[in-house]
Amino acid sequence: MPNLIGIGAASANTRSTVQIRQISKSNHIAVLGLTGRLDATTANQLQASIEKTRESGSTHVLLNFKNLEYISSAGLGVLLSAAKDLQYHGGDLLLCELRDNVRKVFEVSGFTRIFYLYPTEKQARDDLA
Repeated sequence: MPNLIGIGAASANTRSTVQIRQISKSNHIAVLGLTGRLDATTANQLQASIEKTRESGSTHVLLNFKNLEYISSAGLGVLLSAAKDLQYHGGDLLLCELRDNVRKVFEVSGFTRIFYLYPTEKQARDDLA
């Protein structure tokens, strides 16, 4: 069973939730899967999950966005902060399997020039090998 490392509480107004689970971890690479919405209500949980993952020895973090339905500017900010932190510690933040609507947010914001975006988890893992 996957290890749940962060669960967002639903807001009364927006019903924003995010579930973050560790899919795998090996050779300083952790893969986290996100489900739901990454916004101002839930972004802190992702930040805490990535920090906990790095502190447990994973310098490279791969986020699988296959089940991420939405990302806001607050979510983008957390990703940028996490990427800087991981790079400071000799690692990287990679993203894979973005839905079209989530990818569009990255394109419009210019974040496609900042992050490594992969169509599949396998391609991202192969790039880290």
